[in-house]
Amino acid sequence: MMLNKPFLAKCDDRRVLPKEHPTSGNPDDWFHNDLISKVGLTGISFDYFINWKESSPIVTPVIWIKRFLQTEYSYDALLGNVDKAIKEEFGTNYIKVLSEFANKYSLAVQFIIFKDEQDWTSASSQICIVNLNLDNNTFEPDLINLDGFKLLIQTYSGGAVSVGTKGLIYGTSRLECTLSHTNAAYPGDMDLLVLNEQFSPVLMLEYKKDTQGGPIENQKLSNYYPSRDKRKYDRLAIFRDFLQTQVQQIPIAVVYYSTSTAITQIKIELINGEPNAVKSLASKVFNKNQTGNHEGSADLIKAIVDKYYIL
Repeated sequence: MMLNKPFLAKCDDRRVLPKEHPTSGNPDDWFHNDLISKVGLTGISFDYFINWKESSPIVTPVIWIKRFLQTEYSYDALLGNVDKAIKEEFGTNYIKVLSEFANKYSLAVQFIIFKDEQDWTSASSQICIVNLNLDNNTFEPDLINLDGFKLLIQTYSGGAVSVGTKGLIYGTSRLECTLSHTNAAYPGDMDLLVLNEQFSPVLMLEYKKDTQGGPIENQKLSNYYPSRDKRKYDRLAIFRDFLQTQVQQIPIAVVYYSTSTAITQIKIELINGEPNAVKSLASKVFNKNQTGNHEGSADLIKAIVDKYYIL
């Protein structure tokens, strides 16, 4: 395999990984496609852009999916085998799901592939952008340098974009960490967008980890919005509005979970509201299997989609 999935680690020391629950795993385990496919659903994850320059910010119709190019492979090797590399990493069914979804909403799909060991302070460092051709599910790669990549981020974002003076503490790549100290910060991510068998969105999931070990009941939107993470939740609301129609309301569910071994529950909170006015609708605490067996996750997802357990 030529490609690797990026991983969250401390920006100033990539050997330091974030805290995880020692037995129950994390939402990527609980809501894996192998599980939720049992109830006819598929989850996709990606990075997305909001054009903040507009008086009413709008979605830029492009999604990014990033992967590392493994150290032993060159960009030339990737360019000569891009079709094989991407299909090996994602599988043809996942590519089809992405393509069908993107076609429905006129979204461009771009795979961002890079060698993360490069010197990201050098403007000549390179990134490969691979466009998914939605007509025939083929791939069109293009190499650009870091300056061009930063300009692309700013174009999609409607101008300069930053995450604050301190940058990121944890990031999924050295590239993302470096960009967090510039005015071309890497875009935010969709933790999981759940699609039905017609490739239409039925649920947006946002994962929120608690490393402090307090009661999970105390986790709630007002702890983070609008004071700490306003832009994150406004982004979700803007993307939801881009996707949904009058007859297709898409719920946003925040999944709160803990890294403490003493916490055996998760909390799910449904949120709604317009950008700048996101609000909590309802919430419920669930016991979570702490053994690593996540067979009940599909039923939990279906419960959220059907909304029968709290609305």
